[in-house]
Amino acid sequence: MLFNPTWGEVTQEVTQPDYLSNTSLIAWLEKQPADGTYPYSDPCNCMLAQYFDAHGFGYAHVASYGKASDYARPNLVDDNACRLVYKDPYFTVKYNPIWDTVAREAKTFGEALRYMKAYQAQVQ
Repeated sequence: MLFNPTWGEVTQEVTQPDYLSNTSLIAWLEKQPADGTYPYSDPCNCMLAQYFDAHGFGYAHVASYGKASDYARPNLVDDNACRLVYKDPYFTVKYNPIWDTVAREAKTFGEALRYMKAYQAQVQ
């Protein structure tokens, strides 16, 4: 117990779930009608609520926290900025705040797809 030869070794790579990746959101947006719209201000039917619902989070409630000016910064990844609240107010999933910016600024799924592809190209 005092001597462990594997101490400090990384035994398993920790990765984020696929549904939190930009690639996954882009793939989902590609399947939506390009001219389809969504009610951004409805936390249960907005673009992101529909996305999370499609990934098994039925009855999801999407909430954004923080200052609106923070969302204009494309590289912002604030742990407290954007969360999916699922069924229980104590079960939350943090997602990239740029998703909220895209959902708010885009008027259609097609426009959101273009924004996400441009963002993805910028961060790669």
